[in-house]
Amino acid sequence: MTNVDASITQDKQLLRQAMRRLRRGLTPAQQAQHGRGLRDRLSHLRQFQASRRIALYLDRDGEIGTRQLLELCWRNGKEVYLPVILRSGDMRFHCFRRGQQLRTGRYGIAEPAPSSPVAAVSELDLVLTPLVAFSSNGERLGMGGGYYDRAFASRRGSRPVLLGVAHDCQLVETLPTNSWDVRLHGIVTERRFLRAST
Repeated sequence: MTNVDASITQDKQLLRQAMRRLRRGLTPAQQAQHGRGLRDRLSHLRQFQASRRIALYLDRDGEIGTRQLLELCWRNGKEVYLPVILRSGDMRFHCFRRGQQLRTGRYGIAEPAPSSPVAAVSELDLVLTPLVAFSSNGERLGMGGGYYDRAFASRRGSRPVLLGVAHDCQLVETLPTNSWDVRLHGIVTERRFLRAST
């Protein structure tokens, strides 16, 4: 790692700590309101309406609520996939159906059983990614594990569509980035849809 990379890593970690405190500080009422707003915004997006296979995540640690998104997907006949982190450090997307039991996986995150069907990245239409902070031009700061960056580094063209979902307060003017960071096509918050600039 070069000195520049080390400096960027340190800047990311400081921002990560500040933004996690910020989102954890939201009240239960604000969290519920933001979850509803996110669901409503997403339901009107062409990217959602045209998608059949959608990957999302189950919120934790102050992340914007995704449970209502999950219900929205099922009501609209979408196939839902959740991330599963393997021991190798790779991330796969396993199908999650209504009524299916989840197990506790790596980092204490609820995930489908390994026996549930897997979708390759190229088979997904839309991926809703978690994030800690974002910029208006599609830069995303994650938790630091690099799982999403590695999973989508080799994708071709515009498929799947990658949309970050977050509280609006997680928007920052600029983000420290590395060359391997995967950019998003846009970000959806409880207040707006930001299409990433090119």
